Amino acid sequence: MEDFFEKALAAMHEVLIDKKVSYEIVIDKLGQEISRPDRTKYTLRNAYENTLLQRLLYAFFVDEAPAILKKKREETNRGNMDIIKSLADKTKTTHVLIGTHELLDLIDNQWSAQLDLRTQVIPLRRYIYEKQEDKSEWERICRIVNDKLIMPADFNLEANAEYFARNTHGLVGMFMKWCAAGQRSAYLHGRKYLKTEDMETTVFSEERLQRELEEIVKGEDRVIKFLPVAQQETDTGPKLTKDPGANLDTNKPPRKPRPGTRTPGSDPIGVPPFS
Repeated sequence: MEDFFEKALAAMHEVLIDKKVSYEIVIDKLGQEISRPDRTKYTLRNAYENTLLQRLLYAFFVDEAPAILKKKREETNRGNMDIIKSLADKTKTTHVLIGTHELLDLIDNQWSAQLDLRTQVIPLRRYIYEKQEDKSEWERICRIVNDKLIMPADFNLEANAEYFARNTHGLVGMFMKWCAAGQRSAYLHGRKYLKTEDMETTVFSEERLQRELEEIVKGEDRVIKFLPVAQQETDTGPKLTKDPGANLDTNKPPRKPRPGTRTPGSDPIGVPPFS
C-alpha cells in the first residue's frame, strides 16, 4: 500500500513527499522522553490521513483501482480492502474505487460483514442500442463526440450511431479509442477531416469484439450478487408481507397509557363540566 499512498499524495499535489517523517517517542540514556524523526512504513499513511483531514474532501477517487491495489496473494487483497475501510472511517472521506469487473476480485471471496456494510457496488453498465432509452443516450453521446473531435469529421457521427454501438458493444471507452485511432489514421494520410474510411479501417476486429463480449457477460453475471434485490433480473429473495401487521402477536394485552396521558373516552373536550 505504500505505493498507493505515494501516488495519492502526488495526485493531491502534496509537497515534499520523499521528506515525510514520523516522530517516534524514545527514552534516552538519561531516562527522558525525546521525539526522534524516522521514516517507517506508516509514515506515508499518516501523511495521507492528515492530508485528507486538512483538506476536508468529500470523496477520493481511485481510477484503475485493480492495477493499484490488486496483489497476487489473497491475504494481501483482504488487508488492502481493510486498510481502505479504515482510512474512510478515520478521515470521514468516501473512497470511490473505479475499474473494470476485475475490481470485484478485491471484494469477492474476501467479503466480511463490516466491509459489506461500508461498501456499495455501482455498476456502470454498457449501452444496449435495442433499448429506447439507451438508444437516445447513445445518440446524444455521438453528438457530443462529434462536436469535441480535434479533427472535424466530414460525416455525422450521430447519423451512424447504430454502427458505432454495434462495433463497441455500447462501451463509451471503446468508442473513444476508436475515434482516436480514426483521427490518427486521417492525420497519417495527410487529411484535414476525418472520413468514413478512417473509421472503417480502424474498426475493432471480430476476434477482439468477441473476446470483449465474453468478458462483459462474465462480469455482468458476477456483479449481480452485489446489487440490491430491486436491481437484479431475478428476485429469489424473501418476499415482504403485504400486511405490515401479519406477523404481530394479536393476543398481547393492550398497552396501558403513560401517567398523565388524557383518555378521550373519559375526558371529552369541549363539553361543559357541569350541566
